[in-house]
Amino acid sequence: MRKRRLDLGLLRREVAERLSADTCSVTNWELNRTQAGLKFLPGIVRFLGYAPWPADGSTGERLLGYRRERGLSQSALAQLIGVDPGTLSRWERGYRVPPRKYARLPEAFLARVAPEPGSDPPAAPADSKGLLCRPLDPAPRSALGES
Repeated sequence: MRKRRLDLGLLRREVAERLSADTCSVTNWELNRTQAGLKFLPGIVRFLGYAPWPADGSTGERLLGYRRERGLSQSALAQLIGVDPGTLSRWERGYRVPPRKYARLPEAFLARVAPEPGSDPPAAPADSKGLLCRPLDPAPRSALGES
């Protein structure tokens, strides 16, 4: 984050304003003293221009990356996929691999939301209430719990 800030010639205060964060938080993130909270991750991804974690990997790692990029709680993403939040948590941490019976759920979800190489991002998926999950926009905190 520091490199990007300096490349753009911005002060920490200016980055904090862009991210709706405190200047001390930006300082701590740059110095690796603390990690940014879930609600700040979509803004950080936009600021950096890329997601600072691997885009490929296991199903759980890809689900975790998707969730971080959009600032979604585990409960919100689990509802979109159609699984229990505890199940999603175990997939993300690598404690469990989706069994054959459920493997199609996260894979179909990721296939639906993942952009083709060299193409624009796909349309945002709708949740069970018909609300759109707009890519890289933070979800309203009142609608989503924190994990």
